[in-house]
Amino acid sequence: MEEQTITFGNHIDRYLSDREICQALGKSRPTLWRWRREGKFPLPHRLGENSNGTLLSVFKKWQEEKAIQAGGL
Repeated sequence: MEEQTITFGNHIDRYLSDREICQALGKSRPTLWRWRREGKFPLPHRLGENSNGTLLSVFKKWQEEKAIQAGGL
């Protein structure tokens, strides 16, 4: 997937591929897809006919929420 960035004022964000997310979490792509179906992980944005991605900021927010729920913070 070609890296795509998005700018909000002074904030620059980028899209993560499913592969990058799975690598960061140590999980498989089928696990990620199942979590999305079950509403446990944010749905990706459609970037093109054959590609999608999740904003890095959305991924980080999800990680923070999971850490709080687990008592990690």
